[in-house]
Amino acid sequence: MTLPLEPSPPPGERPAATLNTAHKLQRGVSRNRSWGGLDLWSRLRSFILLLVVGGWSAFGTAHAAAVLSITPITWNVIGLDSNNVLAGPDTFPVGARICNTGSTAATGVTAQFFFDGGKTNPYINLLGLQQLNLGTLAAGATPPASSTIQGTPSNCVDAYFNVIVTRNAGAYSSRISDTATPTQRNTQQYHITATATGLGALSIPTPRELYVEKLISQGRNSVGSFVGPASVSVGQVAQYTLNASTATQGYEQLENFPVLPNSIFQIIDVKTTYAAPSGAVNSTTYADACGWENNPSSANYHNNGTCIGPANYTGGKASANARNAA
Repeated sequence: MTLPLEPSPPPGERPAATLNTAHKLQRGVSRNRSWGGLDLWSRLRSFILLLVVGGWSAFGTAHAAAVLSITPITWNVIGLDSNNVLAGPDTFPVGARICNTGSTAATGVTAQFFFDGGKTNPYINLLGLQQLNLGTLAAGATPPASSTIQGTPSNCVDAYFNVIVTRNAGAYSSRISDTATPTQRNTQQYHITATATGLGALSIPTPRELYVEKLISQGRNSVGSFVGPASVSVGQVAQYTLNASTATQGYEQLENFPVLPNSIFQIIDVKTTYAAPSGAVNSTTYADACGWENNPSSANYHNNGTCIGPANYTGGKASANARNAA
C-alpha cells in the first residue's frame, strides 16, 4: 500500500517519513489459508508499523570490531487466490533482520536480495529495489527472539524486499516429493545478504525458497479500520494503525503487513500484540507460531502444514485481534 507524497522529492532523493501501519495479512497453514479485505491475512485488531519514507543513509566506514548477523523475518509461503487468480493479494514482503553484536558501530550497512538457481518459477519476480542502503548500525547485545519483544532492537535494522506473483494459474507451486527440484516444484530459491564497510557479506540460511500456495478466501476475515495521515513528505515519520479480524482459533503461521514500495518507504519498527495466546507479542510482520520448517531439503518441509517446532507461542498458534504500535 502506498501513500501520496507531498511534495515530490528532488531527483536522487527519496521521501523520509515514518509509518505506523496496521495492515494485516493472514495466511493460514498449507492449503488452509484465507484472506480478507485490504489484502490482509490474519486475525489482527491493530498492527502498527513504523517506517521511513525515503532514502537510507550514505556509506561510511566500519571498524573491524563490528559483528553482523542476519536472520529471516518473513514466511517462505506466498500465493494467489485458489479460485480466482485476479482476486486477493499478489505482492508479499521478503525480509531479514540485520543486527550488530560487535563492540563498535557498523557503517555502510547494506542488504541485497538474490534469486538462486536461475528463474525456476517465471511468475515470481522482485518488485522494487534489489539493494537497500541502511546506514550506520549501533553495537549492542544479541537481540531476543522477535516473537518475545515489541519493536526492532536498537542495534538491529530490518530489510524488506517485495516480490510479486504474476496473476496466472501457472504460478502455483507443488511439493511433489522430498527430492523434487525447484523447477519440478515450481518454486523459486533466494537468499538475502548483509554487509558493512570493512566486513564481508553474510547470508540468511540456504537453501530457502518462495512457495506459491493456493490461498483460500474466507468471508470471516475483515478489516475494521486503517488509520494514519493521508499524505507524507520527505523526512517525515508517520504512524499507521490497522484494525482487522479473522477466525478466533488462530493460525500456526500468521503474517500481517502493508504492501509498501521499498524505493520510497523504509520500515523501521514493528510492534504487534495478539489476542491469543494471552500476552503474545511480535517485532516483525510474521508470527511463526508453531515452528515452521523452511528448509526445502527437509522431509518435513511443507508437509501438509506440519510444523517441526519448537512452538514460539503457547499452543503453537497466534490469533485474533492484535495491537501493533511503534
